[in-house]
Amino acid sequence: MKFLSALVFACGVQAAAAQDLPPLACEGREGNWTLTIVGPAAQLTLGDVFELQVAQETRPENSPWPIVQTLVGNRQTAISLVTQRLCSSHFVTSYPFEITLLTQRGETPLVLTGCCTLAE
Repeated sequence: MKFLSALVFACGVQAAAAQDLPPLACEGREGNWTLTIVGPAAQLTLGDVFELQVAQETRPENSPWPIVQTLVGNRQTAISLVTQRLCSSHFVTSYPFEITLLTQRGETPLVLTGCCTLAE
């Protein structure tokens, strides 16, 4: 986690309010995972269901995208990188956002990719 924090800082990103990202519903391109982000709360389904909080949101200094969020919970942590870019998943071919999710299953690091749409 310290490495990821240093990487975000080194890339020249600045902190933003946790509600800057619109409510999103995301699904994985590979693997069976979903992520819903609504304001300061997130829910990750990755085998189990994890309740997370948006601890920090950052973005490049002079650009609105990508948005990086640090998500923390009692049993899980993750970092999401959301880009406003057309994205295709298993079932839908025109999601407006692309997501990369860095997390872990036990002690095994995972890099998951997927697509997001506005949550209802």
